[in-house]
Amino acid sequence: MIRLGIFDQVVSQKALDTYTKLVQKTTRVKTNEVTDGSDKLIFFKHIPEGNQMMNVSEVQTVLNQLGFFPGGQVDGMPG
Repeated sequence: MIRLGIFDQVVSQKALDTYTKLVQKTTRVKTNEVTDGSDKLIFFKHIPEGNQMMNVSEVQTVLNQLGFFPGGQVDGMPG
């Protein structure tokens, strides 16, 4: 299963709650009501490992610079 929802350690709980509300408003489904499939939205903090080079914000920055994240906000959160 692909786990979607990784976020940087500096993201506050308030910001995460705000994002969760946005996801639920957009999809009209509460995140806990989404059934398991090949992927699942599960929020978890990014804890860098020895071979991991980038955090979420850095990936967002690169994607933005390459044009794959147009209008996207570099905030360290999924989406």
